[in-house]
Amino acid sequence: MLGEKLLNSGYFSDRFINRGSDPDAVEIDNRHLYILPTRHGVLFAGVLLVMLIGSINYSNNMGFMLTFLLGSLATASILHTYSNLKNITVRSGRLQPVFAGEQVEFIFHLDNPGRKSRHLILLNCNQYDGDVEEIEPGKHNTINLLMPTELRGWRYPGRIKVETTYPLGLFRAWSWIELRSRCLVYPKPEHNPPLPPLEAGEAEHGARQGEGMEDFAGFRNYHSGDPLRHVAWKVVARGQPMMLKQFSGSAGGSVWFEWEEMVGLSTEQRLSRLCRWVVDADREGVEYGLKMPDRHFAPASGERHRRQILEHLALYGLDDSDGRLAEHA
Repeated sequence: MLGEKLLNSGYFSDRFINRGSDPDAVEIDNRHLYILPTRHGVLFAGVLLVMLIGSINYSNNMGFMLTFLLGSLATASILHTYSNLKNITVRSGRLQPVFAGEQVEFIFHLDNPGRKSRHLILLNCNQYDGDVEEIEPGKHNTINLLMPTELRGWRYPGRIKVETTYPLGLFRAWSWIELRSRCLVYPKPEHNPPLPPLEAGEAEHGARQGEGMEDFAGFRNYHSGDPLRHVAWKVVARGQPMMLKQFSGSAGGSVWFEWEEMVGLSTEQRLSRLCRWVVDADREGVEYGLKMPDRHFAPASGERHRRQILEHLALYGLDDSDGRLAEHA
């Protein structure tokens, strides 16, 4: 429909978009709720017009009655379609970081504060959509939208269109909203990267590399007779030669991953390789540190340490001047 396309265009969607006072929740109010006939609604109006002209020409009372009855139903459906969306609140759910190349699962909760059920509500953003069949009075329902990622940084859902054609499909009510929901995308881990150099894995605190079993110190090639329980099977699973994990006997042993060690690689290639090393070290339970040009992370382990490092890698070098740290489509 021309009118709907005009209102959905860039200028009008900027003018009439509903951002609300709460960045994490937006209520659909009268000022940002629009309604127009659907294609079926226009066709239905044309049929009613033909029926009315025929009834007038032939003075057919049954024709008049049927025409006015159908017209009344169409008029009533305007109110039902409009009220089906009015005062619905859309909230963003908690998001989990993903790696570039994976899909972000944006979660939206739809609250129904009214006394009657809401039906057939559709959410659409960036050409991805989902719907709910029914929201009971005083309750909420959830829509999950999966969106692909290509680059690291913050991923935003963008403008969200909430619409409904309930109950007859003759009219479409819709509203544009914008939430500050965003999901962090880590760099894509490099596939089959070389292992970190043993020099980088030396313990900074004077640990000696030996035959101890306390701390991981690096890898070496597998030789016949080596214990299989020390084989890095996850490395083998990635198609690399069989490697043996080595351990230092000192309690201070740790692995350092250094930005400056990766000479000749671009920024994104370095981030991708560091991301892979961090993920693998975390899976192996290795204590590791990271030396970046702008910040050093002391060797440690655990989920909090892993998350801090991956967040730094995800946002490294991106612009955060406006609080929206590099939006990637």
